[in-house]
Amino acid sequence: MLLRLTAHLPDAPSKVQILHRPGSWQLGRASDCNVQVDHVSVSRRHARLDDDGDKLTITDLGSKNGLRVQGKPVAQAILGPEGWFSIGDVFCQLESLPIADWDKQQHIDAQRRTLSQTLAQRLRSKDHLDIIAELLKGFVELAECRRGFLLLGLRPEQLHVRACYAISPDDITDHRFAGSRSAVDRALRERRAIYMDSRQDQAWLSAQASVVAGGLRSLVCLPLLNEGELLGAVYADTDDSSRRFTDLDAELMSALVDQATTALVAQQIEQQLLQMESWLNVGSQSAQRQTQALHWQAPHS
Repeated sequence: MLLRLTAHLPDAPSKVQILHRPGSWQLGRASDCNVQVDHVSVSRRHARLDDDGDKLTITDLGSKNGLRVQGKPVAQAILGPEGWFSIGDVFCQLESLPIADWDKQQHIDAQRRTLSQTLAQRLRSKDHLDIIAELLKGFVELAECRRGFLLLGLRPEQLHVRACYAISPDDITDHRFAGSRSAVDRALRERRAIYMDSRQDQAWLSAQASVVAGGLRSLVCLPLLNEGELLGAVYADTDDSSRRFTDLDAELMSALVDQATTALVAQQIEQQLLQMESWLNVGSQSAQRQTQALHWQAPHS
């Protein structure tokens, strides 16, 4: 029997680590910890998880922000194989994992890596419209989300919605989308990926009226960067409450976005955007040009 430890990092993909029982594992921000949890609220050596084959014990190692079990500060506690605890602001989940289930998950992960490579290959030797369509379709598929859109522009203040998948520009401008817009604005302003799901970001998501109204449970937004310059962003969301983003998701989606950005730059996308006034409706069939692209009011940096 194995243990799956999932650290739900705020605004970031969850870190998943498989632990072979029995054993002892140190959790913290330091690179030499058995389970490295890179978050500002986590101490370099925050806690130790011990499994003697009979019981699981979590012990605080004198951390700055403490250890909590069932919401209460503790110095040490006995955990069940299906339990939660928090180190600093990071919630951690323990799950028993039969070896057969782990083998199945490894097979699924291998299939997703193959899909990622296939999607990246589709970006080669295509014109800018094909690249835009393939990027958005591939991103939504890799993210295992329901809908998405792509922003592109010559400068951050000139971003436009250039492609949509299962959503329209009218939906994006609706007041019910305001919460999701704020996540996109953060990705643009901070020049970094934003990952949110109902498990790790419940407080933020529940505070966004648009997210609640839309039934959204998970969303992701990655900026498109070329040598530090912002070209745009790609966004996807879903109402699937079981969807959570992991470090594997981050690896695959980042690779796809990087490949697409390189391809767009090679196609001299700046010149193409000057002539591109429409947006693409990307679906299961070929992408269809629609009316004039929607301007996105980007946040000030």
